[in-house]
Amino acid sequence: MTILSCVADQPLIDHHCHGLIRTDLDRTSFEELLTEADTVSPLGTTLFDSTIGLAVRRWCAPVLDLPPHASADDYLTRRAELGATEVNRRMVATTGSTDLLVDSGFRPDQLTTPDELATLTGIRTHEIVRLETLAESVIHNGGDFATNCAEALAKLDAIGCKSIAAYRTGLRLSGTRPTDAEVRKAADRWRQSGTTRLADETLHRFLIWLAIDNGLPVQFHVGYGDADLNLRECDPLLLTDLLRATQHTGVPIMLLHNY
Repeated sequence: MTILSCVADQPLIDHHCHGLIRTDLDRTSFEELLTEADTVSPLGTTLFDSTIGLAVRRWCAPVLDLPPHASADDYLTRRAELGATEVNRRMVATTGSTDLLVDSGFRPDQLTTPDELATLTGIRTHEIVRLETLAESVIHNGGDFATNCAEALAKLDAIGCKSIAAYRTGLRLSGTRPTDAEVRKAADRWRQSGTTRLADETLHRFLIWLAIDNGLPVQFHVGYGDADLNLRECDPLLLTDLLRATQHTGVPIMLLHNY
């Protein structure tokens, strides 16, 4: 038995994924989901001729009963014939995964929840809580912000948490645990700003410590060229102080989208 065939037969755990689009997609909507860039088809080209587009046509087309490298038009037509539910079921079933660790905080209004994903695919799902989304859901509630976050996290059946501080303030996070007074001051400042988008270094740190105090592994999105982040501030080396400060807890920390 070759190493490749051995690996190919192993069940997989997807440690970082999202839900699936519930509705059918036209060509523009589909291509928009192939990239995080601001433009869909730069210089008049189509993303179906990019690396990711070619991969979709090579590997996904056969899952929909099409030949490898089917044309973009044939691929989209076949998707429409089968419908979003059947397409989603086939795509995930083909991965050979036994468990999916689902970041539930990304486009929750458009994507399936972990429970919906499990029902659709028959695969076990586990929730990864996006810390910033959690905080944004309670910031304008009455009472103490830190207490509200802790109570909201406790209500969720999560096996881990994820931070997108890279997109908001960058990864230059202090290794010092913020004091209660610092958290209250930062939360008050955030409330007074009138926005629900969290972008405060103190509060990002607070949320990371909250996850660690609950024994929940933390995933850090370190960015990989998305248009809404500053790559200079997404260098994971900037996390060194925080990683050293939390090492004694034994709670795992994982960096996502590194290369």
